[in-house]
Amino acid sequence: MDKLCSRTYAFDRHATTLEDVNAFFPLTRLHELAAEGRIASVAAHAHGVYNSYSQRHTSDIDGPELLRRCRDEEVDVALLTPV
Repeated sequence: MDKLCSRTYAFDRHATTLEDVNAFFPLTRLHELAAEGRIASVAAHAHGVYNSYSQRHTSDIDGPELLRRCRDEEVDVALLTPV
């Protein structure tokens, strides 16, 4: 698995640890929900946005690109989590 976040910043070190991936990227929980039939499925790909960009960059560039990717994969719902 690729590195999903920095070990130096961008998470609450007092509330969780980076050893528990489900604390910041709940992929295991999503697969459990799909296995239980509570959601239909989990998309084949996860997408991320670098969090040090400006709001304008996110709105004008990252957002439309993520929307295009989700539409290409026929994703119905996107779960946004801060990392």
